[in-house]
Amino acid sequence: MSAVELDLSDQVAIDEENGKERLLVATRQLERKQSVQKWSIRVGFVILWLGSWQYVSAEKLLNPVFIGEPSGIWRSFVGMLGGSVVTTDLRITLFESIIGFLASMIVGIFVAYSFVRFPVLERAFRPIVTAVNSVPRIALIPIFIIWFGFGPMSKIANIVSFVTFTVLLGAIGAFTASDRDHMLLAKVLGFSERERMWKFVVPNAIPALANIFELALIYSFLGAITAEMLGGAQGVGVRLVLFANQYQTNDYFAVLLLIVIVTVAIVQGMRLLLKRFVKWREVEMRGE
Repeated sequence: MSAVELDLSDQVAIDEENGKERLLVATRQLERKQSVQKWSIRVGFVILWLGSWQYVSAEKLLNPVFIGEPSGIWRSFVGMLGGSVVTTDLRITLFESIIGFLASMIVGIFVAYSFVRFPVLERAFRPIVTAVNSVPRIALIPIFIIWFGFGPMSKIANIVSFVTFTVLLGAIGAFTASDRDHMLLAKVLGFSERERMWKFVVPNAIPALANIFELALIYSFLGAITAEMLGGAQGVGVRLVLFANQYQTNDYFAVLLLIVIVTVAIVQGMRLLLKRFVKWREVEMRGE
């Protein structure tokens, strides 16, 4: 190859590299522009919504006793941050949610793994699982209160009765969605059924399980609050019922705001934690 051809080849490589850099810069600029537009729409909508709500309440177009007012809700929210709603009720609800979540995850994943590992168990128990899962959970709360009282145990039982089936059915789908080529490779390599499960099925299911974890955590928190509202001694749900019965609308919405903030914080924390476990999947999908 002549010197001219070498120089031309080098120039083509440089041009390709510069083209990639320009494309990357243009992509990032487009993403930033879209992000600004997205957040502008969100913030504008929230401001318009809260402004309209405040105006309707302040002008008595609707009775503030029934709809509250954003300024009053914010004052109530700030006032309760150092009070018993956060230090006692929220702490109890979070305790119930975490214990119920962990118990549901352990039971749900163990049963799902057993069903996939031993298909005869799934064929035998799947109709029973479907029948039990069809029972309205809200109808079981009075029974749990009779069995375990008004304390945290009845709330944990309600969470487990609901979230376990969500985890179980989702985990079965995750375990059975294994890559066909991987399964053929495991068969060719002569892996045992146990090795196939732990080296191919379980790792492949982790990204889907991460989404199930997030959903289960949200359901656990909301399940605890629902059970508290129907029968509890302490907790965020009990506060909601108390404020509603006393027509303390601003306080009621302030507790709802607290629930939203805590739920978002929990979900974001879970995503950051799980992202470390599925980072290999992102690298694999990029082909690096």
